[in-house]
Amino acid sequence: MANSTDDSYCERPCAYTALHPRELPASGGGGTHFLNMRHAFEALPPARQRELEELRGIHWQSNTTTASALFGRGEPGPDNPKSFAATNLVDVSHPLVRTHPRTGAKALYLNLDRMNGVEGWTLDKAGPMLSSLEHFAEQSGTIYCHDWQRGDFVIVSAATVCHHATV
Repeated sequence: MANSTDDSYCERPCAYTALHPRELPASGGGGTHFLNMRHAFEALPPARQRELEELRGIHWQSNTTTASALFGRGEPGPDNPKSFAATNLVDVSHPLVRTHPRTGAKALYLNLDRMNGVEGWTLDKAGPMLSSLEHFAEQSGTIYCHDWQRGDFVIVSAATVCHHATV
């Protein structure tokens, strides 16, 4: 499952994500899964929470196929970051545990579609750890699936919720 959060590749990511389909196909178009990353963080043992609070994930403004290739969800190709000799893309780092600016609640902050590592770690070490952390979040966090209907409008906290489309 490729969960993501919007604008993680920006120095100051958005606070909220608003989704409002203007049109839907006759089939309904599928749904959107929302994963509560605060619940996932709270499900971790306290020692693991403290370890993760010390780490920063590296996000970059790349297409999703590039980052996904790092985590085994895409085919390596000419734009695979492992093959880049030079790039004009700028890396941005964010804590792996994000604190909500209003509530102070802590949540995992992952976006494996835009992440390409952990500060100070090799890709060989960071990739498996981030993938297993995302898997843990999917098993431990609260998931809500929204089946879209005409006129729906959903707003979620980008600091604590990841999402992905279903087909």
